Amino acid sequence: MSGRDLVLTSHDAPALIDQAEQALALISDHDEAETYYRYVSALEHAAKLARVHGEMQLRVGKLRLRAERRWGELLGPAEQGGDRRSDQVTAGDLKSTETSARHKARKVSAVPEDVFEAYLAMVKDPELLRRARLLRVGREKSPPVEPATVTTLGTVEIRHGDLRTVLDDLAGQVDAIITDPPYPAEFLDEFDALGDLAKRILKPGGLMVAMVGQTHLPEYLRRLGAHLPYRWCGAYLTSGPATRVFGRKVGTKWKPLLIFGGTEFITQDVFASVADDKKHHHWGQSESGMADIVSRLTSSGQLIVDPFLGGGTTAVVCRDLGRRFVGCDVDGSAVSSSLERLAA
Repeated sequence: MSGRDLVLTSHDAPALIDQAEQALALISDHDEAETYYRYVSALEHAAKLARVHGEMQLRVGKLRLRAERRWGELLGPAEQGGDRRSDQVTAGDLKSTETSARHKARKVSAVPEDVFEAYLAMVKDPELLRRARLLRVGREKSPPVEPATVTTLGTVEIRHGDLRTVLDDLAGQVDAIITDPPYPAEFLDEFDALGDLAKRILKPGGLMVAMVGQTHLPEYLRRLGAHLPYRWCGAYLTSGPATRVFGRKVGTKWKPLLIFGGTEFITQDVFASVADDKKHHHWGQSESGMADIVSRLTSSGQLIVDPFLGGGTTAVVCRDLGRRFVGCDVDGSAVSSSLERLAA
């Protein structure tokens, strides 16, 4: 059944959504689960077309993710020679709607249950209930499976682990933290952890610069300001088309750079990127933009830390500009990607 086959009104939507929620507990095999998932997806589409109350849309959106997770659970792990890991899916696979849909369902089912439930509880806007967003949260909120590891490449040190624990040995030794934390609301707790880390590892008079988005700007300031003295808000100009922030109906061409501490005079507070670069990470920044920040706010030989390593842009820039660098990330794939980039 497609979204066009199912027509809803505001009157009959609640009953149909109630019935669909109750049916989830009865699903016992993957064929039933697939049929159920496709029905709920059609129900969600019809609810949007009918412009039913936002609360109803939110309910059916969450149910759609639960249905996909249940389907993935019942499909079980991919068999040898069958579906591959996300980084091994070929163009031929993606041409097959069935193969791709099953692969995505398995990925949703692999998100830890506590992370999955926390994500659903946090989202209040049905437009934010996206599979890609959930998978990104699952990847970046989950603790690393492997023990913390440290790899040193010249003046650069890369650590796999959580910023709350793997940087404690740097207490009082760091000249500057320059970082680009994740912006969505589900990561706000990371700003508390970042502020606490900065308070512990920065030298007296040390500098912290956090690139952030605008949507939750007051909350970033509140959480970081609980640990550090606020100094200034710089502007980071982005290249290319304006980024559309649909929730606020704004197209933006810049990001705030929140600056805490530091003693050197900042001659001007506008920084710029000459090109976007998402090759190494979905939230990656360009080397040109990061180099503008690092070169103007730090000095040769200083120790710079980035506790949200991502694709390793800050690491590459610090190495090339003669700074010492330590970075960490909970995402093992990000650490691996950064190490490959640095070794190239």
